[in-house]
Amino acid sequence: MNERREEPVMARMEEHKKVLEELAALISREEQCAAVIAPENTVWKEDLAKTKEKTGEKFVVLVMGIFSSGKSSMINALIGEELLPTGFLPETAVLGEMHYSTEKKVTLYPKKGEWEGGDTPFTLVNPSSEEIAKYASIDNEAGMNCKADDSDKIRSKFEKMVIHWPLEILKDGVVLVDSPGINDPYSNDYITRGYLPTADAIIYLMNSQQAYQKEDMKQLNEINGLGLRNIIFGYSFYDIISSQPPAKVEQIRKVLIGHALKHGDLGEESVHFLSSLDGLRAKMQHDQKLLVQSGYDGLEKFLTKYLVENKGRDQIRVMSGAIAGYAAVMQKEAGTRNKAAEVDSGELERRIANARKQLEIAKMNAESTEKSFRLAMNGCYPQVKSKVEEYISGLADQVDLEDYEPDGELAKSFGKLNPVGARKKAKALQQECMEEYSRRMRKEMNRWLSRELSPYLIRLEQQCMEGIQKDLVTVAEQLNDVDVILTDGTVKGGNSGAVSSAALGVCFGVLTGDWYTGAMSVAYGKGVLAKSVAIQAGIGVVTGTLLAMGVAVSLPAFIGAIILGDLISILSSNTEKQKAKIMKSVTENSRKEFAKATEDQRKNVDSIMKNVNAHLGKVCSDMSAALKADVEQKEALINATIGGISKEKDEKDLEIRRRNEAAEELQKIAAEAEQISRKYDVAI
Repeated sequence: MNERREEPVMARMEEHKKVLEELAALISREEQCAAVIAPENTVWKEDLAKTKEKTGEKFVVLVMGIFSSGKSSMINALIGEELLPTGFLPETAVLGEMHYSTEKKVTLYPKKGEWEGGDTPFTLVNPSSEEIAKYASIDNEAGMNCKADDSDKIRSKFEKMVIHWPLEILKDGVVLVDSPGINDPYSNDYITRGYLPTADAIIYLMNSQQAYQKEDMKQLNEINGLGLRNIIFGYSFYDIISSQPPAKVEQIRKVLIGHALKHGDLGEESVHFLSSLDGLRAKMQHDQKLLVQSGYDGLEKFLTKYLVENKGRDQIRVMSGAIAGYAAVMQKEAGTRNKAAEVDSGELERRIANARKQLEIAKMNAESTEKSFRLAMNGCYPQVKSKVEEYISGLADQVDLEDYEPDGELAKSFGKLNPVGARKKAKALQQECMEEYSRRMRKEMNRWLSRELSPYLIRLEQQCMEGIQKDLVTVAEQLNDVDVILTDGTVKGGNSGAVSSAALGVCFGVLTGDWYTGAMSVAYGKGVLAKSVAIQAGIGVVTGTLLAMGVAVSLPAFIGAIILGDLISILSSNTEKQKAKIMKSVTENSRKEFAKATEDQRKNVDSIMKNVNAHLGKVCSDMSAALKADVEQKEALINATIGGISKEKDEKDLEIRRRNEAAEELQKIAAEAEQISRKYDVAI
C-alpha cells in the first residue's frame, strides 16, 4: 500500500518563495513612500525597482557528469516525468535548461553554421517527448546531432535547449540545467564559462558501477580549480550495487563517499546513492516508501535544505538589509524637507544660499576625486598588460597532450594501411591533435584569467579605491551637510556618522566583492569601509569569465604545414607508434612556432587587454555616475525646497503631514523587515 507523504519535499522552498514575496511587498510600500517624500528622485525609483526584481530570482541547479552516468534518468526522476531521452548508450547531447511554465514549449539555440535550418532559435509548442528526443539525443546509428566524419566525438549542433514545462519541482523558483557529457569539448567549455560561476548548487553524478573514472577526476578537479567545492554528489545505478552482500555494499559505499569528499565541503550528507528507475516510478505512483528507498527523497531534501539555508538566507539578508537602509535614507529626507518647509521664507532663502555654496564645495571635491580615481585606474593598464604579455609569450609551453586519447578510429590500424592510406589517416589524426592542443591552450588561458589575472586586477582596483576612500567619505559628509544646513541653518561641527552615498556603495563593492549590497545606495557608517573583507570566491571566477569573452586563442595557421611536413619522416616506419609520435610532433612544433608567432601573440594580448580596458572603464564609469547621482540628489533637494517657498501654508501643511505619514510607514516597514530577518536568524 502506498504511503502518503506527511510534508511535501519542496515545502520549505515554497515557504522561502513566500518570504521573498513578503519582502517584495515591503519594497512596493517603500516605492509608494518614495513617491510621496521625493517624487522627483529617479535614483530611488530605479534602485527600488531593481531590488524588487531580485526577489524573483531563481535558484540554478547544474547537473554534471560524464556520458552514461545517468544524468537524464536522474532529472526524469527529480521531475517525476519521462521527459529526457535515456538508454544504455549515450543519449543527451545538448545542454538543457528547465524552467517552470504552465505551457509546454521548448526553444532550441543552434550553433552558428552547424544546423541545416539556420542559426535562428526556434520554438516547439507542446512537443512530445519523442520530438524533444529528436533534437536532444544522439542518433547512435545515423550519427545525427553528434558526429563529425571519421570521429566518435560528440559534437552537438545546438548550443542549448530551454524547456518550459509545468513541473512541480520547478514551481517555487528552481531552474535545472542538464549538461551534456564532457565528450563534447565545446559544451564543456560553454558550461564552465556560462554556468559554473553562477550556479547556486552543483549536482555531480557518477555511475556507481564505474565511479571515479579518470574523466570524473579530471572534471571534478577542474570544478575545484575554479574555487568551487559546494558539490552535491549522486551515485546512480545503486540498485545494482545494493544487490551484493551487505558487507560488500558497505565497503563500496565507504570508498565512494571517500572519493566524493575529496572534492566537496558539504559533508557525508551531501553524498546520495540513487536508483533513478525506482525514483521515477515512486513519483509517478506517489509511493513515498519507494521514493525513500530510491535515494531521491534524501537528495531532494538535502538540495532544498542547502538552497534555502545557504543561498536563501543570503537572499533574505540582502533584501532585508536593503529595505532597512532605504527606510533610513527616506526617513531622513522626509525630516529634512519638513523642517525646511516650517522655516519662514526669508530664513529659508538664506539657508538655500548657504546650501548651494556647500553643494558647490562638495561638487568640486567630487570632480577632483573622480579624476584622481580615473588617473589611478588608467595606471593599472600598463601593469596588467605587462603581466599578460609575459604569460601569452609562454602560453604554449604550459600545455601538452598528456592523458589525451585521440579518436579511437583515427588512432588505430596504421600498420595495416598502405603509405597513402596511413598518411591520410595520420593527417586526420594530426588535425584532431592540433584542435585539441588549441582547445587546451584556450582552456589554460581561461584558467589563468580566472585564477591569476582576475585576482591581480581586482587587487589593483582595490588599491586605487583605497587611495580615494577618505576623499569619498569627505564628499559624502559634505553632501550630507546640505541637509543639515537646510534643516538647522548651519553646520554645528561633527557629522552624524552615517551618510547616504552611491559612490561609497561602489567603493564598498570593489573592496568587498559584494556588488549587490554596494549598489543599494543606502546608509554607510564612517567605519564600515575600514574593515578588510575577503573577496567572495565566485567574484574572481565571474571577472575572469568577463576577461575571456571574445578571446579566441589559436595556433598560427602555418603551424599545420610545418607539422604536416614532419609526417614524411614520422611515417617511414608505419607502425602503431605513429600516434605517440604525431602527438609529440604537434606539441613540440606548436610550442616552437607559437614562440615565433609574435603577431598572433600580439592579437591575443590585444583581445585580453580590450576586455581589461572595458572592465576598468566600467568601474570608472560606475564611480563617475555614482558621484554625479549623489550631487544631483542634493540639487534636487535644494530645488524642491525652493519650490516650497511660494506654496501656500495649507499646501505646505498637507505635504508635511503626508511626508510624516510616509516616514511612519517606513518605520513600520523597517520593523517588519527586521522581524523577517530575525525569524530566519539573519543579521542585517
